[in-house]
Amino acid sequence: MEDSVEVILQHKSCKLSNHTQEKPLFTAASGALLVGVYGLWSLFALPGFRKVPVCLKVLENVMKLLHGRAGCLADLGSGDGRLVFAATVEGFQCTGFEINSILAGYARVKAKWKGIPSSTATFINQDFWKVR
Repeated sequence: MEDSVEVILQHKSCKLSNHTQEKPLFTAASGALLVGVYGLWSLFALPGFRKVPVCLKVLENVMKLLHGRAGCLADLGSGDGRLVFAATVEGFQCTGFEINSILAGYARVKAKWKGIPSSTATFINQDFWKVR
């Protein structure tokens, strides 16, 4: 009473195919969740998308170095614009260079929200070394 291998394989493949069709909504939702998590992770983890916020201590040290000076400031890798905003308060005309379009857009929106004119703080979505 031994079954042939083909009958056993056919029986097991029927069980597998029935099992995957039981909860298609759960499978689709799980896949969408994983893709969403990966998308958010890639924004900050992939080269050109890294976000390392300036801590308050570093920002204070930079502002101490700039104290008593005036003029223009270029922030390479400006991210969300923390240094640019702090320097505009001190009277600098600032340009932030950021290759991550999402962070550059966020900084522009944040500048508008704070009421900082574009003549004082500008954010350029381009690599500083490739600007012509």
